[in-house]
Amino acid sequence: MYQRLITRRYLLSKVMPLLAAVAVALCTGMVLIVWSVMGGFLTQLLASGKSLMGDVSITIPVQGIPYYEELIDRLEADTEYVAAATPVIQTLALMNLEIGAPPADVILMGIEPEGYDRVAGYYDLIYWRHIDKPLRKDKLGIDMRLAHRNPGDPLYGPPGSPREGLRTASKEELDLLYERGKAMGVLDPATNEIMPAAVVGTMVTKFNWRRPEGFIEPGRGLFAPSRTITLTVLPMSDSGVMIEPEEATLPIANEFSMGVYQVDSKYVLIPFALLQKMLKMDQATRVDPDWQPGSVTFNADGTTSFNTGTGTTIEPARATTIFVRAAEGVTPDQLDERVEQIFDAFYEEKMADHYWRPSTWRENTVFTWEQEPNLRFFIAAVKKETTLVLVLFALISLVSVVLLFSIFWSMVSEKTKDVGILRALGASRMGVAWLFMRYGLLLGLVGSIAGLALAYLIVTNINPIHEWMGRALGVQVWDPSVYYFMDIPNKVDPMRALLVAGVGSLSALVGAIAPALRAAWMDPVKALRFE
Repeated sequence: MYQRLITRRYLLSKVMPLLAAVAVALCTGMVLIVWSVMGGFLTQLLASGKSLMGDVSITIPVQGIPYYEELIDRLEADTEYVAAATPVIQTLALMNLEIGAPPADVILMGIEPEGYDRVAGYYDLIYWRHIDKPLRKDKLGIDMRLAHRNPGDPLYGPPGSPREGLRTASKEELDLLYERGKAMGVLDPATNEIMPAAVVGTMVTKFNWRRPEGFIEPGRGLFAPSRTITLTVLPMSDSGVMIEPEEATLPIANEFSMGVYQVDSKYVLIPFALLQKMLKMDQATRVDPDWQPGSVTFNADGTTSFNTGTGTTIEPARATTIFVRAAEGVTPDQLDERVEQIFDAFYEEKMADHYWRPSTWRENTVFTWEQEPNLRFFIAAVKKETTLVLVLFALISLVSVVLLFSIFWSMVSEKTKDVGILRALGASRMGVAWLFMRYGLLLGLVGSIAGLALAYLIVTNINPIHEWMGRALGVQVWDPSVYYFMDIPNKVDPMRALLVAGVGSLSALVGAIAPALRAAWMDPVKALRFE
């Protein structure tokens, strides 16, 4: 009982111990902010892969995967592990805009829209569509996707309207753009037929800019879905020999946004069949240059035979990649192991006679987003850097332990007579020790709660703070072109917060142990005589 009463009195009557609580709050908040941002970056990076490639990818870049339809059938037949699979072709391309902008290198991806949606949620990525509610930060409701224009209204917002001087869109126009993006096709007015179209990342054309409210604003007179692009690719043979370049001029049906800058600024999507044809990966008839009609062949058993047939073979259509989505309850690693087994059997049956498989095929052919060859070392580095920074900040946070130790040591000296009185009244050594340890734990708890509140306020408002720093100080810490994402991660993980608060409270307790033991082992008689 007396510990609670004295602890409350000490807590409210002295300013110096509260400085220890402030130190705990600052250290706790600092660690949680760093962990939330860096850990959030890693979490977003791993989650973004699902929007690009599903859970697992099978990739053979140049030669491609023949009989890919059969492989997809085998994958989707295993419903215990696989929810969906879709073929994809990926290649580098040169993009030219109709307005005469300099050419830009892009990553061209041929997809089947319906299949890609089942694997990666493609339809949800299409940007220009009608939305019913504004984004959280769009307090004025000026997002173009809110459909401010009625049929017959001017294309640009009139004075006094929410989008004064900015391009507007009607609900009908946005719905049409969305359907075009889903179909990856645009109606050709000359032939009245659907012609293939491209869906580009929102930052590919450089027409758009991102507003502080969080949505994309098209440049004046530069709305991408009203433009065309010319794409040039370089087909290659199975052996890597370059063939004559192929190009296609396509209208832009819509744009997509994944929220990952490196994807939104580099990727262009076009219909799978079109890119397959441009890269000479569709089904073709191959002529054997050594075949001669009517020539004689000497067989191994000593007999002879005449060559018959046409001297041609059918080259199967190919895809460079197959994206696979895991069934409910299956982790990417479990799916990766199962896909390896299915692909290994498929390879031995369909590809072994014609395609060489390197010893490292498993890690470079079948992989999850985290194991993706171009990203695996980057992700591993981010994990190590996150751990290193947390360790460094934890070591720096030991200052709160030292500060609390110093304050409590001097406090025990100041309260020596109080300790003597307590011991004279019958308080045990452990009771006296627990009094100071309880006080230290309470200070740690108060400081940790204050630190959590501080970290929560900073992390949840970190993007507005960063924008203010850019406007007022000209400082840009977070560059999307370097850190992949448009926004700084601004989520606080509850489990991380509890762990940091617990460690902060325990660190305060550790700092109070030595002074508490000193007080407990004081001689009561000497303590009462202390002046």
